Amino acid sequence: MDIKILTNEEKKKTTKRRIQIAVLSVCIVLCCLFSGSIAVYLYIFSSLDKMNYVEDPVDVVINPHVEIEEQKNPDELEGSSIDSIEQQKIDQALQENLSKGLVYNSHVTNILLVGTDWRVDYDWAGNSDSMILVSINNNTHEIVLTSIMRDTYVTIPDYGNYKINLAHALGGAPKLVETIEANFGIDISYYASVNFNSFISIIDIMGGIPMYVSPEEVRVANQYIDDMYDEGDITEHGDYLPEEGGNLYLTGTQALAFSRIRYVGNSDYERTERQRRVLEEVVAKAKKLSFGQLHRIINEVTPYITHNIPSQELMNLVLMAPTLLGYELISDRLPYDDMYQIVIINGQDMLIPDWPSTIERFYGTIYRNVSEEEKVEDALKRESETETQIQPQDPMAPTVEGQTIQVLSEEQMEAPVPEGPYQ
Repeated sequence: MDIKILTNEEKKKTTKRRIQIAVLSVCIVLCCLFSGSIAVYLYIFSSLDKMNYVEDPVDVVINPHVEIEEQKNPDELEGSSIDSIEQQKIDQALQENLSKGLVYNSHVTNILLVGTDWRVDYDWAGNSDSMILVSINNNTHEIVLTSIMRDTYVTIPDYGNYKINLAHALGGAPKLVETIEANFGIDISYYASVNFNSFISIIDIMGGIPMYVSPEEVRVANQYIDDMYDEGDITEHGDYLPEEGGNLYLTGTQALAFSRIRYVGNSDYERTERQRRVLEEVVAKAKKLSFGQLHRIINEVTPYITHNIPSQELMNLVLMAPTLLGYELISDRLPYDDMYQIVIINGQDMLIPDWPSTIERFYGTIYRNVSEEEKVEDALKRESETETQIQPQDPMAPTVEGQTIQVLSEEQMEAPVPEGPYQ
């Protein structure tokens, strides 16, 4: 596996390839059924012009109007109380973990999917309620869906240490991507940011999605449906789930309420699992769409999509859709079980990862090479302890035993970069 380590300065000089979540989950995924029809591809490609294309800002400015989450009632907190000395140790470990470079691999493309709570009356981007890193591995033919817990304690560049979902509120998807890259040291080729309410229309046009819902989940989901109506997210009231639950077919509103459930089971851990389950069912249902359904989704959803991916790269990704839909889906979550602690900082529960163990396992999962019937051990360690081609000025750069690792020079950075999963 050829791995390149990009320094943060070099990363800023490269042209980032980004894509919105609806482009991936609608225009790419939904066209799979029609993969043999050139006419349909051309129709989809022409419809992409209805989306709003923008370029990322050179520098992400912190929004001063962000509403910081209020401190919780002490009775609602799960974490352990810590003193100032213990917090200093946590912050020091976080500082030591910050990436000195970004891992880039030509066979693996990382795409960040973001669901936000933004509303039209906000003058800020909204918190990121859902963050799923989609890692497409063309060697193993796997797509790893890694949910990032919203309460994960990280360093937000140019701001400070706080839970990761604030990064999106401060500077939108570009700031969230910058934060994940800084803390986890991976190159994110694309991002996707959309309000979850957009999925109501998509799922309704699909005719709903199958899902098992427990009676307790039904109770909370129906409360969320009431909340969405009161907040103006939906205009019709009464789309409730049956009290007995069971194997149901969820409407768009019901699926959104189900995805937001947090206080059933193991808190936010099970919520991220529900979100991945909904996404997987959307992908499965997309394979069976009729052309009429696809036409409705494109016309009703694409005008609300904003993205910054060049048209040629977008078309290449559309053409690759049938292959991507044949990949195996694997679900994962950060932080990992038994690799974090919950502490109270600023009146909030914060998830503190065991960073060395977390990074090692994270890299070993998304960059593993199953096609060679071996799982890469000690994958992409941040310390140059083995004999690898790591330059001395990058002591924290990842390494892989027996793999070729390269730190890119400025001249190498100017060379064309592979375009990701459709190579």
